[in-house]
Amino acid sequence: YYITNNLRMAEEVKQPEDMNQEEESEQPQAEESEKCQNGDADTNPPADDESENLKIIVRHLNYKTTEDVVKDHFAKYGSVKSVEIKKDPDGTSRGFGFVVFETRESVENAVKEEKQQIDNHETLVSLPIPLSDKLKTNMMFIGGVSKDLPEDELRDYFKEFGTIKELTFTHHRDSGERRNYCFLHFEEAEAVEKVMKGTKPPYP
Repeated sequence: YYITNNLRMAEEVKQPEDMNQEEESEQPQAEESEKCQNGDADTNPPADDESENLKIIVRHLNYKTTEDVVKDHFAKYGSVKSVEIKKDPDGTSRGFGFVVFETRESVENAVKEEKQQIDNHETLVSLPIPLSDKLKTNMMFIGGVSKDLPEDELRDYFKEFGTIKELTFTHHRDSGERRNYCFLHFEEAEAVEKVMKGTKPPYP
């Protein structure tokens, strides 16, 4: 067995015979688009300690929305120090950005309403996620799972670490046979941390 909480790494270790070629070609583009819109591709704000507590992140921006438009929108909460919309090398917006206010009070007022209309487009407004929290996950990948191991037995083993939200296996399209890996989704990230201390699932 092998277990990882790095789901991107998990995609790389799948055996070729367990991957559908069509899914392999389409999935990266879909993931990258979703990551950019969610602000997950690069949500670490610039390392400026003084402005760290004065920053918010705005996701799902219209790709044509400018920094001036964003600044004008958030000015109603207080003085805006700066706005930065993340962009690709060719200058195209990545659909999210950061706003830095002059006071903490302005920040707290700005994030009270998560969904806000900017440039006739619904956006998501929140505080940036600290790097330490971004590294946490409540999902994990389990590979090398024997086809003879019942799903119930695997579930019974891992529920000792925390409440299981979902355990998902995929199946071969042609034969319908269960593949030798699965994704385990806990309610809390702490459960994954317990599992990652070196414990392995039971053998059939």
